[in-house]
Amino acid sequence: MAYPFFWVEREILDSPAYLDLGHPASRVLLHFLAKCQYQKQKSAKRTEWIISNNGDLVFSYQEARDRGLSSATFRNCLVELQSHGFLQQTVKGRGGALGMDHRPSRFALSDDWKRWSDGPMVLIKDFGK
Repeated sequence: MAYPFFWVEREILDSPAYLDLGHPASRVLLHFLAKCQYQKQKSAKRTEWIISNNGDLVFSYQEARDRGLSSATFRNCLVELQSHGFLQQTVKGRGGALGMDHRPSRFALSDDWKRWSDGPMVLIKDFGK
């Protein structure tokens, strides 16, 4: 079920990493945030919300085209969001016609944007997929 709202942390909007994003990349980030599903996680001191589908977020090239982005622009947005610490690719997709070999890339939202400073970040994480 798609909810009529989604979260954007104020800290993200004021961060140097977000403020450095181009307009198309900031739009793509909002679409990724809208795809998140949240689940309560209780600890001894407080309740936190975690993204239950993080690492399995899919935003396809077709979805991007439906939202007015060319393939090249969308590819550049994905690179920009990863270099600014907002996204990490967890599964490398395979394009082509929707057939046996086609599979979409999957992504995880990351908080590495908190450590971004005027230059691309090189981050490598293995999600075991």
